[in-house]
Amino acid sequence: MKVDADALTLAWYLHDIVKKKNSRVDEERSGKYAYDTCVKALREDIAEKVKKCVLVTKHDEKHLPITIEEQLVQMRIYRYSGNRLKCLMNMRMISEENFISQMIWNS
Repeated sequence: MKVDADALTLAWYLHDIVKKKNSRVDEERSGKYAYDTCVKALREDIAEKVKKCVLVTKHDEKHLPITIEEQLVQMRIYRYSGNRLKCLMNMRMISEENFISQMIWNS
């Protein structure tokens, strides 16, 4: 299992970028903003992944989490920056599975 730490970090920071009182479409607007921003700076596949991660924060039947990134965003257990996670994984100090297990256990 490979975690896209960059997409996860972007989704985490952008999931509430649009926040209006009593609005029921904040997640859709935040998802659109995230997609539009990411597609300009990154590839379209990354922008789509970030958008889907943002949309799962709506917690409805239409946007169920499928990927590990979507599950982590929805569960709100992603507490470390993507750079720290990538650094640890690149240094082989921790595997994705161990990181996820630790995060779930400690949440």
